[in-house]
Amino acid sequence: MPFAVGSSLEEKFKLMAIPIILGAVGAVASIIGTFFVRTRGKRSPQAALNIGTFGAAILSAAIALPILLALFGREETAGGISAYRIYFSILAGMITGTGIGLTTEWFTGTGTTAGKEYR
Repeated sequence: MPFAVGSSLEEKFKLMAIPIILGAVGAVASIIGTFFVRTRGKRSPQAALNIGTFGAAILSAAIALPILLALFGREETAGGISAYRIYFSILAGMITGTGIGLTTEWFTGTGTTAGKEYR
């Protein structure tokens, strides 16, 4: 049974607000991440883009936990909702998404071994 079924109306509204709030946080973190994208010297442009991507992901992850703790507190609610459960789900998604992006870059990038091998 999904944990939101037994939750109060207030908890359900908080659960509906999480994607909107974290989407806004992610957008702001992405904008801030663009300031990390700098090519210096002979470093590849892809390395600079990766720094921006990692910076935005780390910033989003750092801001997500305090938001979840403010919404749900440290303890599991009567409806079975835990800020930490939601946070670890978010982290798993971020890590998976970043891994997919890195894998895609590895196989399609012009400066990678795999990218050169399959052309």
